[in-house]
Amino acid sequence: MNENINNLFNFYREVGACPSVSLIEEECFGAVSGQNKDWPQMVFGLNLSRNPAPDLEQILTKTVSANLPEFAVCDADIFNMKTLKILREKGIYPVKIWTLMNTHYSAPVPPEQQANVKIKKLNSCAEIDAFTSLVNTELMQSVKMNPILAKEMIEKNAFGFYGLFAAGELVSGLLAYSDMINTGLYFIVTKRAFRGKGLAAELIRYVTSLYRQKTNKVVLQATQKAVPLYARLGFSVCGKMVIFWKR
Repeated sequence: MNENINNLFNFYREVGACPSVSLIEEECFGAVSGQNKDWPQMVFGLNLSRNPAPDLEQILTKTVSANLPEFAVCDADIFNMKTLKILREKGIYPVKIWTLMNTHYSAPVPPEQQANVKIKKLNSCAEIDAFTSLVNTELMQSVKMNPILAKEMIEKNAFGFYGLFAAGELVSGLLAYSDMINTGLYFIVTKRAFRGKGLAAELIRYVTSLYRQKTNKVVLQATQKAVPLYARLGFSVCGKMVIFWKR
């Protein structure tokens, strides 16, 4: 399995072990559900055949009927125009594409931080609340992150919340998850008024350097718009994933 996909699935499993999240794993799929339809809401690890449309329809029909997530993340390479047409006829639509990217730590050593900028690991309840608020305001749409879940996650060694502060204000952040093989970067977010200043790039360089000696690669899932930024930071494209939604 692609190391990026494997890290993502392990990420969902680790989040699913938190008290405020439900996790089920069956032979053909896993599903994580936050309380009150909060994040995460995802079906993952699907075991699909060479003709994936019937399998995906069957799994999503099962999860939706059981009041489980109606979203499923899949390897985009196994779907073609014919299977997408079949799925649309069944009320299942592709709603988001993620570009999978990874780095072998070929990026240069991070430069000194900009003036009045501080990067640190987030530990206090106030810092985690600020991170959650930033994610929910700038990144999330209908499904929000529960601050209670975020505080449960900081108790696990696998997760690390990092933030960049400008004049004492948290303006950029990300969540790092290590499965002891690779490290995934999640919820990379910057406050709108501070975008275009290189702050997210500085934060990513900082966190990547921290995990240089700990894991093999740093991986992430990028929107198409963000691919050029990550490419400049030493990341390369290694595939795509698609999120399907059953109406």
